[in-house]
Amino acid sequence: PEPEFKLEPERVLKRLRDKVGSLEMVPVPIHVAPMMKITTPAFRHLCWLLSPRAVLYSEMIVDRSLTMGDDLTRSRALRRYSHPEHSVAQIGGRDPDHLSQAAQHCQHAGYNEVNLNMGCPSSAVQHGRFGACLMLDKSIQQSVQAVVDSVQVPISIKCRIGVDGQDSYEFLSEFIDRIASAGVRRFVVHARKALLAVNPKHNRSVPPLRHDVVRRLAGDYPHLDIVINGEIATLADVRASGDLMKGVMLGRSIRDNPFVLWKLEHSVSESDSNDFIAERLEAAIKYGLFVYDQEQIGSENRRSLLHPLQNLFSSTPVSSRWKRSLMLDHDDPRSAYHIVMDAIGMVNTFLSQHDHNHQPVVLPTTTPAHVVQ
Repeated sequence: PEPEFKLEPERVLKRLRDKVGSLEMVPVPIHVAPMMKITTPAFRHLCWLLSPRAVLYSEMIVDRSLTMGDDLTRSRALRRYSHPEHSVAQIGGRDPDHLSQAAQHCQHAGYNEVNLNMGCPSSAVQHGRFGACLMLDKSIQQSVQAVVDSVQVPISIKCRIGVDGQDSYEFLSEFIDRIASAGVRRFVVHARKALLAVNPKHNRSVPPLRHDVVRRLAGDYPHLDIVINGEIATLADVRASGDLMKGVMLGRSIRDNPFVLWKLEHSVSESDSNDFIAERLEAAIKYGLFVYDQEQIGSENRRSLLHPLQNLFSSTPVSSRWKRSLMLDHDDPRSAYHIVMDAIGMVNTFLSQHDHNHQPVVLPTTTPAHVVQ
């Protein structure tokens, strides 16, 4: 028998109103940044459970892995689950033919937008002659035009505000003009310039953060969808990004605490002292049922299914216990579903003993036969 769990939306909304007062919509769409080894299909599904309106990006996919790989390679690279209306595939490359064919594969796989990487400064990406260095290549407009012409889904660009010494506003606006003329309407702009001789970690801290430049860009190009990226982590940051923004992108803050997405979805301020344990547990249960389905069809291994949950309880009293409960021992015979449900049970038990206000959530009423010990 399949596990059963019914979420009671009215009960959840009542509890939210009791905790945070009136519920508001987050002012602009939230985009979850493409992150290698983080924004896997399973992680994106967890993000969707926490924030159904979030725009979710795949890990960067090198165009030639799609155009020169076999069917199995393409299937793995383009795997996704639900949330088709908010699925963006990011691809990296520069050759117009390979980029166009890769975009067609993304479209065929059900992604409703393709994002071209023109912002990554890593040495590996530079070796492939794409990423941030493309902002310096005036001929890249031809490749973008070829991609736009090859598919029906929108093409967007992720870029920086400049590269090395080319960091004037005139350089950025000229780049936007050229790429927009090829038919691109959405630009995700990281509010730092790229330093090609510096590693990605230092590129997130050494170049000055210039939100003002991206805000100016949004004001000067009201007909384009400008999405701001860079050191945005809280509802206050989202609101401070400006009324002209068509979206905000978050990355590491979601990696370190996916529940930030839920707070943004419900416009909960970081100053709110509630841990929202029950809401986290309900998300974990829904994710556990997703895990059960994936194990039935064998689409993912245990580690890839468990990893997205690691930081779900960050900044709560049960964070370390939760992480330990999800640790996968090579000799552990339990399925990923059973590990998740045992971890949820641990949180329920611990809080029932230490928090008199905790109301245990209801676990699925049946246990799948294949995980019974």
